[in-house]
Amino acid sequence: MPRVTIDGRHVECSEGTTILAAARSAGIDVRTLCHDDRLQPIGACRVPRKQMPARKPRRTRRRLSQPIRNFPHFGSFTIEPDDVVRAVFYGLGSDGTVGANKNSIKIIAEHTGLAAQGYFVYDSKKAGASTVSHLRFGPRPIRSAYLVRQASFVGCHQFDLLERYDVLDVAAPGAHLLLNSPYDASTVWNALPRDVQQQIVTSSISPVFTWSLSGRQSGDPSQAGETLMQAFPHHYSVTASGTSQGGVTLATDLLPTLRSASPAEFDGPGDQWSPETFLIGAIADCFILTFRAVATASKLSWSSLRCVAVGTLDRVDHVTQFTHVTLRAHLNVPRGTNIDLARRALEKAEHACLISNSLKATTHLVTEVELAAGAGDELLTYAGAWE
Repeated sequence: MPRVTIDGRHVECSEGTTILAAARSAGIDVRTLCHDDRLQPIGACRVPRKQMPARKPRRTRRRLSQPIRNFPHFGSFTIEPDDVVRAVFYGLGSDGTVGANKNSIKIIAEHTGLAAQGYFVYDSKKAGASTVSHLRFGPRPIRSAYLVRQASFVGCHQFDLLERYDVLDVAAPGAHLLLNSPYDASTVWNALPRDVQQQIVTSSISPVFTWSLSGRQSGDPSQAGETLMQAFPHHYSVTASGTSQGGVTLATDLLPTLRSASPAEFDGPGDQWSPETFLIGAIADCFILTFRAVATASKLSWSSLRCVAVGTLDRVDHVTQFTHVTLRAHLNVPRGTNIDLARRALEKAEHACLISNSLKATTHLVTEVELAAGAGDELLTYAGAWE
């Protein structure tokens, strides 16, 4: 609906309404010389106006009978040539993002023969505030006196900025996204906000994720490093081999082989892993790995997590399938830990688990958060459940 400003007041009206009618609908008194509601306005006269002093700019006059129209909006466009590289980097003050980008444009301009330009947007306090670096590189001198609006490369060095800013608003279709993430390869996609996932898919953006390994496997912080996550989709290959009798051998590259057999419920030996126990075990395994990533991102300290997964196999519409999975998670955390934060982390891990998200069966999560007891203290346990 069009909106006009009359005497400093914003007035909304339907398209085609005259200025006089819009003013009167808002209760603004406008004097006229020859207007009559019974006659069709022809726009032959103007609004009576007071003569303004010569030193002031002349005011624009409009006929009261002039209809109000909506003008078309053509959206955003870019006039920058394709051979100019445009990159935008998001970071936090004092995290080194701005300094690294300043060094980058200096090195490129001095040693590659390319022209370079940089704009840097950050708070006057800088430390802890968000920063945005706009960089351009090209074969000709760059005189673009404006920020980058169609970036071919977007870097985000802080994962939580995705919740605070529309980071991909400046990304051109087909752009590359480099995201520093606390989540590992199996959980990072589900941890992304839904609108970011939608933008990546609809704009054909190629994401590349990095995350820090804080010596989780070796327990040695000095082992920490950066690991590169491949862009989706991922592909996993397993070869199953069997004969008319006996079990089945599962093999994949770079991993030891596994053997499985039918469970006792299907007249199997019951002394080996079966497809059913593999599946339920994969859900529990994925839940703990996902929780590990969520806890790291939430800065939640914890000592151990035990998850018991129980799956119900049933016959539905002549089809045998798992209909329900219950996860019983028991989490041990240090004394003084925020219990609500621990519960939210468990719930988020259950929602982000890619294995359970791939199944039709419903998942029910039952949790217990146990605080470490000090000398002379009794054990404190908090229970909860989520569907």
